[in-house]
Parts: sequence; C-alpha cells; structure tokens
Amino acid sequence: MRILVSNDDGFHAEGIQVLATELRKIAEVIVVAPDRNRSAASSSLTLVEPLRPRHLDNGDYCVNGTPADCVHLALNGFLSGQVDLVVSGINAGCNMGDDTIYSGTLAAALEGRHLGLPAIAVSLDGRQHYETAARVVCDLIPKLHHQLLNPREIININVPDLPFEELKGYKVCRLGYRSSSVEVIKQRDPRDETIYWIGPSALPEDESEGTDFYAVKNGYTVGWATDVSEPYFSYKNGVAYVPDIDLNNINAATKAELFKGPKPDKKITEDMRQLGLNDLTTTDDHGMQITGLAKDQTGKEYYVVKNSWGTTNDYDGYLYVTKPYVQFKSTAILVHKNGINKHILKKLKPNTSLNWQ
Repeated sequence: MRILVSNDDGFHAEGIQVLATELRKIAEVIVVAPDRNRSAASSSLTLVEPLRPRHLDNGDYCVNGTPADCVHLALNGFLSGQVDLVVSGINAGCNMGDDTIYSGTLAAALEGRHLGLPAIAVSLDGRQHYETAARVVCDLIPKLHHQLLNPREIININVPDLPFEELKGYKVCRLGYRSSSVEVIKQRDPRDETIYWIGPSALPEDESEGTDFYAVKNGYTVGWATDVSEPYFSYKNGVAYVPDIDLNNINAATKAELFKGPKPDKKITEDMRQLGLNDLTTTDDHGMQITGLAKDQTGKEYYVVKNSWGTTNDYDGYLYVTKPYVQFKSTAILVHKNGINKHILKKLKPNTSLNWQ
C-alpha cells in the first residue's frame, strides 16, 4: 500500500513526522506538506502564483501552498496513479463540529476524496501524545481499507491526548456544533499599527431537534415578522444586527460606522425584548422569509433572509440577520408543522372540545 501524507500544521510539525514514522512500519509513505503552518486554510487552492515543490533527500516534498494544493499537486502531478490512500494529520487540536469547515487537515483529506481516493483525517486533542494518534491510525487502516472505507469516502478521527493504553475504544459520532467565535482581538504591533487576531473557537453548541436551526437545516423555511425601522437594520447593506452600544443614542456619526465590517452584537435579555414591545419601540413593520444560515469571515452566524423589496441591495435582495436581532425584534414566527419537534407539536394540537365564542 502507498500512502500520501499531508497536514495543515506544516511539514516540520511534530504531528506529521510522528504519523509518517509510524505509518512507514505498515506501508510505503510519501509526505507532501505545506512549508509552513496553514491552519484553517480550508479547501483553498493557490491560483495566482506558481507552486514550487521542494523534493527532499528522503523522497518527501515540501510545498509553498495550502494543504489542498499539496494533495492536488501530488495526485494530479508527480504521484498520479501511484497512491492508494490519503492520510492527513496529526493535527495539534481536535477538528470537531464546525471546525471541519475551516480545517486544513480535513481539506487535505477531502481533496484526496475529491480525486477518487479513500482518505483519513486525524487530530489530537492536545500536543503531547502524538504517538497515540499515530497508533490509532495504524490500528484502523487494516480494518477500514477495502472494507469500510471505500474510494471517495473520508473518515475524521479525533483522539484524546492520552497514552494509548488509557483509550477506552472507538466510538462513531455525529458532528456537533459550535457557537460563533467569541471575539476579534484588537492589538497594536511594535510599530504602533493596528492589528487583529481572530479569537479562539467558541464552546460547543448543540442545535438539536426542535430548534430554529433544526427547522432550517431540514429544509423548512421560516416566515418572519419583524421591526425594520431600526438604524441597525440596513436594506442597502443587507445586514441587520444589534450593536453593542447605547441603542437610544445612535447619532449620525455612530450610524455611519455601524456597517463598516463585522461588529459584536449586544446580548439580548427577556427584559429588553419585553420592554421593546411594551413601549412600542419594537414595531410590527414587515414580513420576510428565513431561508438558510451563513457565517462571515469571523465565524459569526447569520440567518439568510429573503426580502420582497427587489434586488438592488448589496446581496441581490437578500439580507443577513444575526440571531440577537431575531431574538430582539421578532414579532411573529411561522414555521411548517413538520419542522417542529414532535413533542412540542403534540402540545400545540388543537383541542376539539373547546367552544369558540
């Protein structure tokens, strides 16, 4: 068996070197990996500059590209027709839930799958016991290859950061969900220039059956009535959110800054929502249709909303509305009955014994 190994932490990362060493005990291995850390590169390909693979003395390759570049170049170029399996990792840190969308580790495996091969991505929940994760992969490959892992299929493995002897076994799981990244960190560099860091991944958030996320994910659009008169609802910009500022003192200067890039939302409470209904600052202005979910470049989540005011705004008539805005300014929600948890639906069933006057 010939295995192509790649990663997103870079060619010199400890994880990939431990993995390659262990895999060479059971198969022929060629490493083709990025020349530096390309974490969260997802499945991006380099299209505007040439790729320069550096062939090392031991037969491995170091490439000035993304994880997907490495696998694409190897399978379509210098290793075409010579590889049986793609293995990506060992990543320093788990790739679970929404991590899989951004992960370069998963992207390398997905590129192998896209090009017709079976593929494995492996991540360690830490930075200590890489040998454990490598042994897990070597233990699974004989059991999976040609049996449970077929061409154009991928398996994503996350391994606890423990000695191999302390592992409890294998468990097949569904993907969970994370809430959006909690912050963008603003700093000053040594030259006193403003710089930003995308914050760490947020805590897991399981959006299970019966939630609004569940309804949308299962193909049910949501009718939505809301207040569209607020200065932080912009049809032109195609965005609505609740800025974390004093909402009663938004002047012209503040308003001019509201839609210049993603900004944090105010945390919405039941008291805030009820006060808006009581004092009529929340008004029932307009009805639209929630059709999906999306994220911006920071990982912040939005509802995709279809409007009826034409296609003249920045998103061809659609709007991106944050969850806090929906929490704060909704006046009615209409959802298909099949999008509602069956236990809740049972409670909503009309009582035929009632006599309406």
